[in-house]
Amino acid sequence: MTAAPVLGAESFTEVHDRHFAAVYRYVAGRLGAQVAEDVAAETFLVAFDRRQAFDANRDDRRAWLVRLPNTPASRP
Repeated sequence: MTAAPVLGAESFTEVHDRHFAAVYRYVAGRLGAQVAEDVAAETFLVAFDRRQAFDANRDDRRAWLVRLPNTPASRP
């Protein structure tokens, strides 16, 4: 995976496939397995909407993804 921003849906699918398990484990560890699947899925919806805000020079994709469920703006 390159450090370029993820712009297209096809490229974003690769990010999802590569990092979903890590985001799921992180969320499950904090909130429990019962809600982890939903929260992890929602995290990727938010990430897709905000994909142009990802700064590859400043962030690692996995770190950026696991921070998303912790940001107040990502909560309904």
